[in-house]
Amino acid sequence: MKRRESRPFFLYLPFNAPHTPIQDPDARGTAEWRNGHRPTYAKMVERMDSKIGTVLAQLDAMGAAGNTIVVFLSDNGADPNGSNGALRGRKSSLFEGGVRVPCMARWPEALPAGGTIDQVALTMDWFPTLLSAVGIGKPKEPRFDGIDLMPFLKSGRRASPRLVFWRYKRGDRVRKAARDGDLKYISDAGEEFVFDLARDERESDNLLKSMPGRAASLKAKLADWERDVMAPRLKPFRSEPG
Repeated sequence: MKRRESRPFFLYLPFNAPHTPIQDPDARGTAEWRNGHRPTYAKMVERMDSKIGTVLAQLDAMGAAGNTIVVFLSDNGADPNGSNGALRGRKSSLFEGGVRVPCMARWPEALPAGGTIDQVALTMDWFPTLLSAVGIGKPKEPRFDGIDLMPFLKSGRRASPRLVFWRYKRGDRVRKAARDGDLKYISDAGEEFVFDLARDERESDNLLKSMPGRAASLKAKLADWERDVMAPRLKPFRSEPG
């Protein structure tokens, strides 16, 4: 960034901490592992915040802060060292505590400050969103799975219902989920759940037995999506998507 003159630039900055092993960032050499130790975890979070501040300060120094889009987000919910508040589950689960993450965007010359949007969004939405922001139209190919979030960010457009999916496999454990509007279906290693997130974001009331028709519909949509996204590396379990 310091070497940049007037050309547009793109910076992808993936911090690898806070993450296990939990280690004091101020310790010399190989720091002691302190998994589960909240004060050490807090120091790791503070160190990340400080380095993000360094990036933002450089934008100010360059006179580029006003016309630079900054996006901050996480790839998954907190593990046991962190906290997901009242949300159920954690990293590697498909409950809200595993898939709902912080996401903040700043673009002073184009976006209103301090706003909040309720639109369901996924990380993959940022590709078409950033293309839209810089005036590049959506190409016919490849097909984007994401949507352009700029109308929601700029004008506060009312949130639109959306159908989205997740799938996770580690060892023999398969987790998958579908969300259609506020209704969410989860299959967690064969155990099934249906939740209405509009009134139950903590996912404490399983509606599977009281909504068998909606559950079957979501399950069928999930199976269709699995078939649509199958790739060569999934060949060993193409006999699914059960």
